[in-house]
Amino acid sequence: QVLDQADEVDLVSAPIRKLSGVTIYGLAEPGGDQVWVDECSTLAGTLVHELIHTLKGRWAETKVDYMSRRVINAMTEAQIAELAARYHATKRREALPVRAD
Repeated sequence: QVLDQADEVDLVSAPIRKLSGVTIYGLAEPGGDQVWVDECSTLAGTLVHELIHTLKGRWAETKVDYMSRRVINAMTEAQIAELAARYHATKRREALPVRAD
């Protein structure tokens, strides 16, 4: 049902401004016909989360989640865009999926 809904709405990539210092990754109006996704914020949130794992390998997932949200919410929109740009400039693609067992 959720996947079918993706065909029924207009999917839009757009920057979404922070509200009250909280980073918003996406936005949709209940019953609306558009879904907005901020790709920079979404990517930056994942990057910060995984970078914390590399720095604090022994932390529990709940602590990493908590700290990554705090870091992202403290970042400016310019810092979020810069992190996403750095990822795009340096990423490499793997031919095969990476297993996360």
